Amino acid sequence: MDDFENYKTLEEYKAAVDYAMNIVDKHFLEENPEQIDDMLRLYSEDVEWHAPARDVIYHGKEEIRKMYMALFYAAEGMELTPMERFATPSRVVDDSLVTFRIGNDDIQNCPYPVGTYVKMRLIHIFHVEKGMITRESGYECWTIDKSKG
Repeated sequence: MDDFENYKTLEEYKAAVDYAMNIVDKHFLEENPEQIDDMLRLYSEDVEWHAPARDVIYHGKEEIRKMYMALFYAAEGMELTPMERFATPSRVVDDSLVTFRIGNDDIQNCPYPVGTYVKMRLIHIFHVEKGMITRESGYECWTIDKSKG
């Protein structure tokens, strides 16, 4: 874990935290079909993407790219509302609310059928090492959005 003693000054520690936050900011800005390749450049070569609630894990940029492309088209009308984000130099935690309609069956181990409107609390934990995202875990709390449909 991040131990303050690993940094010579408070300013060095803060700079490392800022870098981790910035790489995650960039990740979310580029998380779309048009900029997917730019987003993938933020990942290490041996990156893992994990969603424990759906029991899925993807290894490497190409598997993650395929998963994201499928997700972009399966999650219709996706809206992401940021709730909170905080970090250490090697971890960034992002808490968001996501809403969408499940448009097809391309979301692996999706807990609801096609056509369902979903409201999901999504907590990401990004591991940042040597300037790259090495692991992204999405803790998904799926519920039916009863205000829609």
